[in-house]
Amino acid sequence: MKWIVKYSQDAEKDLSELGSIIADRILSKVETYCCSDNPLLFAKRLQGQLRDFHRFRVGIREEKDAHR
Repeated sequence: MKWIVKYSQDAEKDLSELGSIIADRILSKVETYCCSDNPLLFAKRLQGQLRDFHRFRVGIREEKDAHR
């Protein structure tokens, strides 16, 4: 099953301010999660009033760390 991601206007604005390399990496990772049968396996449930939501980690390395 393919999942659908809806980005808020704030999220779209934040992505546009990151720069294309980092934004593309984030969008690519989200797309990878969405192609999974159960993307929530990669997520962590938020707590408190946001417990109905999840967060995903997208590790972004600095260019100097990429060559290690």
